[in-house]
Amino acid sequence: MTTPQYFHAAKVLGIWSLPDRSTPAKRQFEDQLDAAFAFYHKEVEQRHWYGFWDFGDVMHQHDALRHEWRYDVGGYAWDNTELGTDLWLWASFLRSGRPTFSAWPRP
Repeated sequence: MTTPQYFHAAKVLGIWSLPDRSTPAKRQFEDQLDAAFAFYHKEVEQRHWYGFWDFGDVMHQHDALRHEWRYDVGGYAWDNTELGTDLWLWASFLRSGRPTFSAWPRP
């Protein structure tokens, strides 16, 4: 496996950025990306999803009032890659070089 810097310099998969925490705004953005990834990772483990990260899918609409995923409300539930989750995960890997969930920070 090579480094994110090598992938970036080679322009693998187009234009994207390496993690950059050089300013407060950029640090906040990177922290939000890490927190979102960590949140989904925790949900996969906690709820035993067998979706995108295992076989192609993730739930995408969380109900804050009920503190659960809206699997029971029409139009919400599994995203089947149509919402770009797969692109987000690939970009996260390219930018970070983290090959496994265990390499990501926990919320």
